[in-house]
Amino acid sequence: MSLEPEEQAQFDKATSQYLATGVLGTFVEGCSYCVSSALIYLTKALVGAVLIVKGT
Repeated sequence: MSLEPEEQAQFDKATSQYLATGVLGTFVEGCSYCVSSALIYLTKALVGAVLIVKGT
């Protein structure tokens, strides 16, 4: 009696779960990077506009 098919099934199940978790984590990380980058550019634009309005 061989345990290889059972071990292969468990390995495949674990691998697919880790892949799904990794893909979701990558999506969340990418979204947070884009949001933080957008906030940085928005802040720079706001500070620049304030400086121009004040004439400094």
